[in-house]
Amino acid sequence: GVVVVSFLMGLYLFFFGNNVPLAPFTMLVLLTLFSLLTVLIISSILSTLFQTLDQIKKTNAELQQIQEASERRLMERTRTLETILALSRELSLILDQDLLFREMVERIQATFEFYYTQIYLLNRTDSTLTLVAGTGTAGQKLLAAGHKLSMGDGLVGQAALDNRPVLVPDVHNNSQWLPNPHLPDTRTEAVIPISIGNRVLAVLDVQQDTPDSLTIESVDVLQTMANQAAIALQNARLYAAAAQRAQNEAQINAINEQIQQANSVESVLQVAAEGLGKALSSRRTTVFLHPAGNQKQNILVPNGERN
Repeated sequence: GVVVVSFLMGLYLFFFGNNVPLAPFTMLVLLTLFSLLTVLIISSILSTLFQTLDQIKKTNAELQQIQEASERRLMERTRTLETILALSRELSLILDQDLLFREMVERIQATFEFYYTQIYLLNRTDSTLTLVAGTGTAGQKLLAAGHKLSMGDGLVGQAALDNRPVLVPDVHNNSQWLPNPHLPDTRTEAVIPISIGNRVLAVLDVQQDTPDSLTIESVDVLQTMANQAAIALQNARLYAAAAQRAQNEAQINAINEQIQQANSVESVLQVAAEGLGKALSSRRTTVFLHPAGNQKQNILVPNGERN
């Protein structure tokens, strides 16, 4: 455009600045050419301007989409954080282990709308993982069947053995995955150990019915929840142990009071037998009495029968 304008201005100055005589036809041709080129230049400028405006609009739209996506992610993170905090507060108040597991899977399922959520409890005596909570009909059936896994078996067993999260974007491409007939649509699975330090207590397992629907970010969120659950589980066990100690101490105190009120050896043994029976939850408790200088065995039982 600049070159063309310069050329036209040069022609103008050459002919009109030097008073070069021109024929009317030549003058008309030059003026027409000048007008056409001027229109072309203006059209080119306007076209470039419109293209620039379109590019600006497109860039603004992309920036708007990026901003909206960022705001959505921020809202999701905020919502997730609020959920974790609320769940942590609720879990910290639950002192019953079974109720703790049930509440956890139901809350996680309701919040994130997973295909399936479950928790296995680790039994260190025989290194087995027993299902203690599961969502939906599948969970009910597996619980009724007493579903168990061994350490190292499947994704759940591997997570428990290594004490590390396991994320499988597509279980159909993983040879370690163990299919479950009650969960035929599982495609993505994430398994998170519930542990205190190096000590695994339980395992959280979530599943989705579409491939690649669980991410590293999902694992991070679930790991935070699992950490809170581990603390709540430890608190529940400490509370149960303290309650059992308090109950034992109360029983011992009650037995001591009854013994102090007893007026014979048989009464003392009767009280002891009854106290032991209650403490051990036994159906029958027997005490053998060996009087000094007498080889005969007397058997004292809680119902007062003797042999």
